[in-house]
Amino acid sequence: MTEANTNPRHTAPAAQLVAAPEPDGARPRPQIPTTAFGGYDRASVDALLAGYEERAAGLRRSLAGQIGAADAMRATITQLQTQLDAAVSERDRLRHRAANPLEGVGRAAQEFYNSARAQADELLAKARTQSASIVDGGKAEAKRLIEQARSDAEAIGRDASARLDERSKALDADRAKMEADRAAALKDVEARREEAKREATGRIAAAEARERRAADAADQIRERLRAAIRALDDADAGR
Repeated sequence: MTEANTNPRHTAPAAQLVAAPEPDGARPRPQIPTTAFGGYDRASVDALLAGYEERAAGLRRSLAGQIGAADAMRATITQLQTQLDAAVSERDRLRHRAANPLEGVGRAAQEFYNSARAQADELLAKARTQSASIVDGGKAEAKRLIEQARSDAEAIGRDASARLDERSKALDADRAKMEADRAAALKDVEARREEAKREATGRIAAAEARERRAADAADQIRERLRAAIRALDDADAGR
């Protein structure tokens, strides 16, 4: 059952879809003309009852329409929930298939082997059934049929086993290739990382050397400036 069918909003009684009738105290009592003897006028009573009946019929029609709309809404919600469940199932199936790419190959090989085994069992069963109905004089023929069926079954089994072995070897080869490619890729990544590390180390060393040379040059310039200033001071003092 979908959520749409269990949600209290969707399972509320149909009567709740129609506004509750006003309490008796909320409406004035109808004024019905009376007769001379204190009774009510029959025509007025009939008209009042007809009005009530018409109002009740209108309420019933409104209720039926709202119930139909509610049922249509429930059907739409149920259909959408069904589509959502199908989409979720398809998504899960595709995720499982993407996560297990070799599973389909193994399943196909197993199904092929099971089919071949079933055919062999069927041939053997048919041969045994035929041999059981042959008279004593045909026992040799029955034995030949059984042996032939057994031989055919063994041949089918060998063929199926050989094909299964071939597929297993192919899968092993693919797996080995994938592992080799992965190892080669890791080796290449490691080599590139070492190369990048060496280049970074060289660049750092070169930058440090340039920084040292720049510092030395700055020191020389400052020393020359100080010498020039001292020379100027000495010249001024000699005057």
